[in-house]
Amino acid sequence: MYTGFYDNPAAMHHLLNLVTEVQLELCKAQLEVTGGSIDRYAGIDFDPLWHPEPYKSFVSDDVCATIGPDIFTEFAIPYNNRVLAPWGPGGLHNCGPNPCKHLYTSHNPR
Repeated sequence: MYTGFYDNPAAMHHLLNLVTEVQLELCKAQLEVTGGSIDRYAGIDFDPLWHPEPYKSFVSDDVCATIGPDIFTEFAIPYNNRVLAPWGPGGLHNCGPNPCKHLYTSHNPR
């Protein structure tokens, strides 16, 4: 996967588009099954001190802890933005120290 960012970026974008679409479809299906309102949900992945109301969205991007800022900007932020967009600002999780931490708030929504 890591060499794909350099060797075949078009294929990586294609893969990330597919994965992002599946994630969004699953989230929307969960909402439909539970009545269609995001207000029935809370941020359950972390303690409310870390992920308080009204923040509902969440992305876990452990790969971003192992890639540089250029790759993060091209291959993480746009897809994370798509996951966050339907529900507004939220949380970003990654494991480990990160060379991209200065870019965390570059997401839209933040």
